[in-house]
Amino acid sequence: PAWDARMAAVLIALYPRRGEWCIPLTLRPAHMVDHARQISLPGGTHEADETDEQCALREYEEELGAAASKLVTVGYLSPVYVFASNFYVTPCVAVAEQTPAFEPNPHEVERVVELPLSVLLDPVCRETHIRSRRGFSFQTCHICCGDDRIWGATGMILSEAAQVIAESLEMPHVSG
Repeated sequence: PAWDARMAAVLIALYPRRGEWCIPLTLRPAHMVDHARQISLPGGTHEADETDEQCALREYEEELGAAASKLVTVGYLSPVYVFASNFYVTPCVAVAEQTPAFEPNPHEVERVVELPLSVLLDPVCRETHIRSRRGFSFQTCHICCGDDRIWGATGMILSEAAQVIAESLEMPHVSG
């Protein structure tokens, strides 16, 4: 990351909904300074002396209005440097035993997007699209969730989560 990168954390909160595990994402409103109209994980910039876990849980509560006390943090994924906004983001992973009651903050969340693990793990839900920025066009990968495209840092973080989950679900080989 750049020497002046802003420290941030996001939360991958796994919870059960109608018999399958889901992850809450947010569609950021058009008025947001960074990453407007993009799908993101709940999260944001560290406050003074905050750990990654404290930051991610605080942002989860602020954005989604659900109690972070109902979550158990189980680990972290690889930090990601976001060049476009100069954030160094640490993804935290937590699990809830029950479906959270979301009350999204309308200043930070236009809508909650619930990503089922079955969609995240399905290779058919992976596609590419062309983005144009500052006079350059490039191809980028995204995850399809209904009509939503999840790409950029959020897509990268969720792709790593999918890999970790897929590997943990594999059964050990039995010889003989």
